[in-house]
Amino acid sequence: MPVKWDIVVLTAGNLKQKKALELQISAEHKQHFKEHYVIRDQPPGVKIGSGGATLNALSFLHNIYGDVLFEKKILVLHSGGYSQRLPHVAALGKLFMLMPSGKTLFEHKLQSYRARVRCKHSPGHGVYVLNDDLKLEMVLQKPSLKLLQERARRPMEKFCASCVPTAIF
Repeated sequence: MPVKWDIVVLTAGNLKQKKALELQISAEHKQHFKEHYVIRDQPPGVKIGSGGATLNALSFLHNIYGDVLFEKKILVLHSGGYSQRLPHVAALGKLFMLMPSGKTLFEHKLQSYRARVRCKHSPGHGVYVLNDDLKLEMVLQKPSLKLLQERARRPMEKFCASCVPTAIF
């Protein structure tokens, strides 16, 4: 499998979680991305949420890469906070929670983002519609196949979209 992401960023809620995530990211995951960073997403005593953490991650990367950042394929994943209702995953956050398949949620996410699924195989999920240059054109929430065909204005066999089953996240 070729590398999909130029950069993967994991956000951590505190310094202890940051260190634990850095240990968890190992060589076995290198098949999915070229570089990775684990960053502490919020200052002590301040809650910025996932939106603030995303902006913080992008700012962090822009300080490293400058405008070259806009040419990179980046995936930002949030560790999932302190997991107060799931204490057994509190150290690493929900991102490295073991799933019934034996893989972590992180591994499932990387695998699901890798797949190019035709929308007719995955109706009823969020769909990111890309134009011919693979730029985001629109986002459709749980569209029918008929709506997909109307909005795409092109035959389904030439339709480029990424169907994300958000319910598993």
